Parts: sequence; structure tokens; C-alpha cells
Amino acid sequence: MKYALALLACFVAPAEMIAGDNLDFASGTLTGWEGKGFYLTTATGYGPTVHFGVCSSDNGKPGRTGTLERSFAVPAEGSLLRCTAFAQRPRDGASDGKLDIWVVGPDHKVVPKCVYLGRSWTQTRYVMSAPKQQPREYQWDLSAYRGKTVRIVLKDDDVRPGCHLFCGGFHILSASATEGQDFGRFMVNLAAKHDLSPMARFDTKHFTALSNAGDDYSEARLIECETIYRAFYEHFQKKGIELAKPPGKLMVAVFDDQKGFEAYLGERMPATIAGIYDRQSNRLIVYDFGQNRTFVTEKKAVQDAARVAGTEFERQRNMDAVNRRAKDLRAGANTGTIMHEAAHQLSFNSGMLNRDKDVPSWLAEGLACYCEATVDGVWQGVGETNQERILNLINGSKSTDGLMPLGVLLRSDQWVRGQANAQVVLLGYGQSWALFRMFMEERPKAMRAYLELIKDRRTPDYRLDDFRQAFGNDLDKLQQHYQEYVKQLIQQEYRPRR
Repeated sequence: MKYALALLACFVAPAEMIAGDNLDFASGTLTGWEGKGFYLTTATGYGPTVHFGVCSSDNGKPGRTGTLERSFAVPAEGSLLRCTAFAQRPRDGASDGKLDIWVVGPDHKVVPKCVYLGRSWTQTRYVMSAPKQQPREYQWDLSAYRGKTVRIVLKDDDVRPGCHLFCGGFHILSASATEGQDFGRFMVNLAAKHDLSPMARFDTKHFTALSNAGDDYSEARLIECETIYRAFYEHFQKKGIELAKPPGKLMVAVFDDQKGFEAYLGERMPATIAGIYDRQSNRLIVYDFGQNRTFVTEKKAVQDAARVAGTEFERQRNMDAVNRRAKDLRAGANTGTIMHEAAHQLSFNSGMLNRDKDVPSWLAEGLACYCEATVDGVWQGVGETNQERILNLINGSKSTDGLMPLGVLLRSDQWVRGQANAQVVLLGYGQSWALFRMFMEERPKAMRAYLELIKDRRTPDYRLDDFRQAFGNDLDKLQQHYQEYVKQLIQQEYRPRR
């Protein structure tokens, strides 16, 4: 497989903009727009440029309001509408909708808008205030309105002096171009802000990575992404689950150590977490577990003990054993993590799960664990026996409380979020894997029906009802069968490490 290593500057070049008839005020006039109370200004809102924007500033005089509107047909190749904007309010003034931008579809419904807050796009009701009149970026997804006419409305209904709306003009872009642009911009800024090693771009057929890790490590992770991509589609399509292909390349952030990983997430992470899939940004984020702080500390402690034990021959033998074990642990953690998180990314980009709707954690994590199994650092394949999760089940069975009842696992996500401790989380992962595996082996048709039932659920209110509709009303009977299945997994499939 050939990898293209490119300068990051190529990745963060402006995304291709689809022409719009003076949507961006490029003519230096308000041609095509209707309304009053807005005037042309520079596109940044606070300094000279060759581009234009509009503003409803009243120069401190109370009572002035304004609207500016226009309709346009969404082009077939366009899917995202973007602009820069800010609402000038009093320092303690709340967003109340009096200073806002709407996009209204032909069905008279307001299209949801998102604001870029540095790492990803977040849905917002109103245009936000901005420090020092620094505009933020806003975005509307118009993919459902291609070929149809939508209407932009800029509104200033705030009569207070000094309160006004600024907009830097609108552009229509393709989703694939903007994803890469946003990703590249974020990673470049992150590296500069946290003094990380420089980023480089790596490309395969279905994935694009930005990485500050070594070439060998970065390429190995992307090879694994491509491997699970093929296996994921082959396995689940054979089970009768319809999967769509992602519209563009999937984004992967790769870091050389835990510092970069935590800088990306903006928080210190537990030592057991070497990667995540971020549903909001749709990106996979991993780092080299060999640089995990706890792993490095414990490895050194064991090596120090091995250096002083017994004869020279025994010391060398012990050191070799420690290094082999550490190498296997690092490889297993790196490979298992990328396969687990890539399975999340693929499940949400293939249409198997809906990224914008409610997805029970037992399902999302059970599916990912179903795809992650490694032995001595070597990936075993989708659906293969997962020794790590069986060990989770064994430890849970030995605990005072035993396995979680299915009702607890199914109803909510408290076992993985909430106040759950590490032991409860690991048990939940093991039980979720076992439940998902049981259904894929014994009742794939019911699993297909279940996936279809939950696809458009917005809240967890129907979780238990949907589960019963797909897999049967008698939860006690299913609980008994599940416990027998787990018992057989432990007895027949577990292979303790020697």
C-alpha cells in the first residue's frame, strides 16, 4: 500500500467554494438582497479587507432595527452553507433571538445551525456574542434541500443602543472539502498552542490521518484502519445488514504520546484509555500506548527489579521476558484500540448506527468490542473470541454483585457514564460484547430489526420497548439464556495467558 506524505499546508488550504450570486456580497452591493437597516462593511467586522460583510450597527442611537433577506436555490453539488457572524450585546446580555440569522427551507422549517468552537461544530439556537467583535463561523446543513429554494434571514430586533448583528457573507461548500479543512486547521493550531511535534498527513483509500508520530507508527495504524474497513463491511453484509459507503474519507488524529492526545481532548484521561471516537466531530483520535505514563512507569519498575535478581544469566533472561511482554502489551493496546475505535467510526458512517440520534451504550460498545480482539498484539478479526472481554466477565462473576442484570445494561448508560467505577465499566464492556455476540450468532435477523427500530430514536425513552419488540418480551427468560451463554463463553472459550 502506498502512502502519500504531504505538507500540512496542502491540507488546510481553503475548501472549494461553490459559486453563489452575491451571497458573499462580493459585488460590493446588496444586489439580490431585500430589506433595510443593514449596510456594507469589511468582512471581518473590525478591520480592512478586500471582502465585504453587512452590519446593523446604530452608532449608539437607540431604536434602530433591521432585516436582510434573500432566497436562493441550493446547488446539487453543495451541502453546507457557511458564514462568519457575531451579535453585539451588552456584556451581561443573554442571547434572546433578537439578533440572529435564520435559514428557512421550502417547508417553512428553520434549518438548525451550528457554530465552530475550536474543535468541532456545535448546534446553537442563536448567533453568539464574540469577544473583541471577533466573528465566529456558523454553518447550516442543506444536503436535504439540494435543488430546492431556501431563504436566508438576517434579523436585528434589538432596539437597545449599540446592539447589532454582523455577518461576513455566505458561501456554499461541499461536506467532504470542509471536513478536511476544519480538521487540518484544528490540528495545526493544536500543535502550535501545545508545542507538539509537527503534523504530517498520511492518506489511504478510505482514511486521512494527521499525525505527529513516526512514519512507521502512523502508517501501521492506517493499515489497520483499512484492514478493519474491509473486514467490517464483509462481515456485517454477510449477516444481512445493509451498509452504505461513507461519502468521503474518514479522519484520524494520531499522536506520539499521551500529552498530544490529552491536548486534543482538553482534559487528562485515565491511563486505560489510549484512543476515542468522537461522535461530534466524527474523528478517531489515538496515541502510542508505548508512551502511556503509567505503562512507562510500571515497565521501568519491572525492568529495575529484573536487573538485580539472581545470576547474570537469570537477569538477562528476566529482562528479555519483561521486554517481550511489554512489546506485546504495547502492540495489543495500540491495535485493539484502533480496531475498537475504528469500528465505532465505521458503524456511524455506514448507516448501521445513527450518529445524530440516541444509541444505547451496550449496543455501541458491544459492537466495537466485537471487532477489537487481539492475541499477543495480533488482531483476530471481526466477531472472533475476545479474551480480554471474557476476563472482564470472569472478574465480574467473582465480584460480590456478580453480573449486571440485563435491565440495568439496557435501560441507560449509567454503567459507562454516570458515577461508574473502572470495574463496573469493564464489566459493562464485557457484558455488552457477550450480548452483541450472542445475537449476531443466534439471531442476526432480530438484530437487523432492532437496528432499524432505533435508527431514528432521539431519546432513550423507548430503549426497553424497542429491545423487547426485537428480541422478545420475556426479559427474565432472555436473562437466563444470556447467563448460560456467558457461562459457556468462560468455560469453553477462555485461554488464560501463560
